[in-house]
Amino acid sequence: MTHDLVTTFTNGLGKEHDWTYKNVNADLPVEQIKEACELLTQLDIFEKNGVKLFDTVVTAKFVTTYETDIFDVENDPAAPS
Repeated sequence: MTHDLVTTFTNGLGKEHDWTYKNVNADLPVEQIKEACELLTQLDIFEKNGVKLFDTVVTAKFVTTYETDIFDVENDPAAPS
């Protein structure tokens, strides 16, 4: 199981876009996550064609992915090769 943080930001033109941080610790306090996202809005190093990419944070959510192995031909000696 993995947790990805998917955050929506507006850019310097007011257009929304999502940014994903993979495999985040889902036990982090909401305040700490929000503070880290707000920090991105204070940095002027993320620009594209002169437009600030992380102008305002709008929303954030965890997306949880579960993996279920159904077979593994490399590690299952009973599987046909």
